[in-house]
Amino acid sequence: MSRSTHLKGVVLLGGVLLLVGCVEQNSGCIPVGGKITYKGQALSKGSVSFVPPSGQGQPAIGTIQSDGTYQMITPGRGPGVLPGQYNVAIQSSEGAVNLDRFAPQDLANTVPKGSPPGVSSGMRSLIPLRYTDVRQSGLSVTIPADAKGPLRFDFNLND
Repeated sequence: MSRSTHLKGVVLLGGVLLLVGCVEQNSGCIPVGGKITYKGQALSKGSVSFVPPSGQGQPAIGTIQSDGTYQMITPGRGPGVLPGQYNVAIQSSEGAVNLDRFAPQDLANTVPKGSPPGVSSGMRSLIPLRYTDVRQSGLSVTIPADAKGPLRFDFNLND
């Protein structure tokens, strides 16, 4: 390989990396995070979902860390949340069943009838079940289109 061809390859690779960086920076997402507590104690595991109330738009998800904090990600766009209004659902459970071990026809017997989405027979919710459903949680957030910098939303859950 000639020195000229090698240089062109390095320049091309640098341009691709720069373009990827620009796409991520211009995703339109606003950095969002916060902390989730239940009865004053930080939740140590679970997930947070931001779902547009109309069903139109793009939801965002976050994983609850051991200290109760979370950072939101919009699938297909990267870190942060697109501007708009969202209903919020929070899930935190223990004793989860690994559903990957089951064949699809067996899953019908794994989840009890009437359970909220994501709850299986081996799971026990660590928070009241109403928080697991965006239609019943009573939690919502608004991400302003003109937001500058990270936004913080803390959720203090009670019975």
